[in-house]
Amino acid sequence: MSADANNNTSVAPQGEPNGQQDAPDWDSYEIGEKEIRAVFDAVFYVYDKDSRGYLTADQFGVLMQAFASDCRPPVSISSRELASFQDILDKDKNGIVEQTEFVSFFFDLAWITPEDRAAFVKLGPMFAKLAAIAEAETERLRRWVYVIHALFERHFSEQLMSSTGLPVVGPNELGALMKEGLSLDENPKQMYAGPMESELVRFVKFMDKDEDGLIDEQELICFCVQGLRQTPESNLAFASRSAMHAKLIGFLEAINSFSGADAFSSNVQINTSQAQEASRDLDIDGYKETAARAPEETLEVKKQEIVAEDVVEPTVQPADPTASEPVTEPAPTEVVETVDIGAAAEEEVVE
Repeated sequence: MSADANNNTSVAPQGEPNGQQDAPDWDSYEIGEKEIRAVFDAVFYVYDKDSRGYLTADQFGVLMQAFASDCRPPVSISSRELASFQDILDKDKNGIVEQTEFVSFFFDLAWITPEDRAAFVKLGPMFAKLAAIAEAETERLRRWVYVIHALFERHFSEQLMSSTGLPVVGPNELGALMKEGLSLDENPKQMYAGPMESELVRFVKFMDKDEDGLIDEQELICFCVQGLRQTPESNLAFASRSAMHAKLIGFLEAINSFSGADAFSSNVQINTSQAQEASRDLDIDGYKETAARAPEETLEVKKQEIVAEDVVEPTVQPADPTASEPVTEPAPTEVVETVDIGAAAEEEVVE
């Protein structure tokens, strides 16, 4: 498929045509359920450096601080809030955040209705911070995915197909795709020549997860999202390895610049003073002790039923032999389940 490179702005999503060249209408593009899970999975493994399938407390902290700093305006997270966030995602309470826990939580918040999001925010100021972070990260990923998707749609091969029947790009198509992608940044930090044939063969090897010599759309999206989610320092080190590596970073920078992801502002309102007050009231010492265990040890611990501790059983006063009426036992304490949206279920004891 030949690219229509005469008008680069056609890569951006457009609303209803009105005869004028409008600004990109990012709200017109909806990311699918499968794509949301795939991109959050890709982001997870940026921070799971050893591909172990879980994040330690330190790794989770780096991830959440990166998410929070990319919000507009940036969201501040205290160490106590960070421990609380980890506790929320850590459903089986083994002191680590596993890949399924991370993806499920952020997928739930990405796929949530406005009404459910409002209910989640009302759970407390710290939940409002989580909602703001999830909204900003989802929007960032959605915009990146759209640009990559649009480039792929304009350049995939009409002659080639993956073993599973998916559209693909080979080295030649990838070259045209990257050339157009590089042209999307109107003010690039550096001008890059188009990738050479030998470089494109190596690019395909970089991205080709199923090793069929071709790149399908999901492979391209996951590779780009992981690169876009790296720290600037990591990308600078990657770009310094060779001219080919520098072109890849330039391509990713152009996607980010064109998407406007850095300028997105969350609509979630956060009461900072209330959030700080709530974090001081948290009782997370026991959780910190659990999180301090070796991850390998906690993974071996079978999940146990959560049993309430230190519950004082209602007692019956000795009967008064002079009384004519029997002494009645106090009514049992009522247990009410709280709202649970992507977080571990908790119980609130109502006196």
